[in-house]
Amino acid sequence: LDAYLSLGNLYYQQGDNEKAAATYRRAIELNPKLEQHFFDQGKAAFDAEQFVQAIEPFNKFLLLYPEDVDATYLLGHSYEASGDANNALRLYAQTIELDANHKDALMRSAQIYRWQNDPQNALTMLTRLIAIDSSNVEAHYLSGLLHLELNRPDDALAAFLETARLEPNHVDAHYRAALLYEQKGDMDNAVEQYETTIKLDPSKAEPFLRVGAIYQKRGDKENMIRVYEQGLAIEPNHPQTQYDLAVLFEGRGENEKWEGK
Repeated sequence: LDAYLSLGNLYYQQGDNEKAAATYRRAIELNPKLEQHFFDQGKAAFDAEQFVQAIEPFNKFLLLYPEDVDATYLLGHSYEASGDANNALRLYAQTIELDANHKDALMRSAQIYRWQNDPQNALTMLTRLIAIDSSNVEAHYLSGLLHLELNRPDDALAAFLETARLEPNHVDAHYRAALLYEQKGDMDNAVEQYETTIKLDPSKAEPFLRVGAIYQKRGDKENMIRVYEQGLAIEPNHPQTQYDLAVLFEGRGENEKWEGK
């Protein structure tokens, strides 16, 4: 038995996959418990995050069982974690051929395509994923980012709004929707989304300052003061905003209030 395994390994190292597979099958005939031997080796290395070491046993297992979905996906994941994006994409594509509804393979493919500056292929993967899992928040959000990269603001807005609908506390989805509404000139919806953003996460100055500028244009002094004061408390280095508030307080006879800040 050991001789067959060793001989199979030699054939594998020489690149003779056909003879390697035949020899491994002979070893399994002698001991059927070896059927999962290479998969178990690969999975143990994968679980230990030893991804480079996981590649060879998964490859050997797939010589014997080329249509095994789990092994194909885990091999792709191992390649990805080892920095080999092209082989990862190849294995993820095989995974999807074997299981068209494999969500993880679709998502990981989309992420790799995005890293490779291929937003259209990334969107193709996400569209397939959303068709399978319409409540996948990450897929909708990433779709929005990709639509922005492709200069499709209306599609991006729809994706961010769906993200926020599915996950109401998704701060960045609300913020990006606010920016897009503002670009479209839809100030009512922009204000609503900015206000939601600052309510969910009052730690960043930009949303306060942007909605403050809208209130300023509308002449809504009370709300302008409210949001500008909070934004400047976080990030004071905005001279024009400081000046605008100072002028407003001066006009209201409240110089000492602003000077005290």
